[in-house]
Amino acid sequence: MMLSIVLILICTLQQGFAQAKPKEKPPTQKEMEEMMREAQKMMDDLSDEDKKMMDSLGIKMPNFKNIPKVSDKQLAEALEKEGRIVPEKDNARIARIPKAIGAGQMAGYIQSTNNKTFVVLDSKQKANASRFIDILKKKFLVTTFG
Repeated sequence: MMLSIVLILICTLQQGFAQAKPKEKPPTQKEMEEMMREAQKMMDDLSDEDKKMMDSLGIKMPNFKNIPKVSDKQLAEALEKEGRIVPEKDNARIARIPKAIGAGQMAGYIQSTNNKTFVVLDSKQKANASRFIDILKKKFLVTTFG
């Protein structure tokens, strides 16, 4: 009997922790302006001594006069992005990822990569690379390198 009560209690607690949190409603432009006015009022209420102490600690006093205007839509988007763990899908950047090279294309890919690389190498590096390619050709009987 006691065991069943404990199991029911554990299941109930587990369900309570697993519940999704309700989404926080983003503040509107009017609410943001009100919050800024309150913050400015708090800053104005600070004594000169408090301001000096904050300045000595390296805390800069914020200026609430040059705040950019932000629409309600921009505020909602910012709040959504802030809580996001995984970034949104960026199809443009995904499209720039080179496609996989097939077995038939590998020889041409290696040849073009070698040609592009040899242009930027100095003569000593080119000689070392040529020796390395020759070793690979002999060891693996490969003819697709440079």
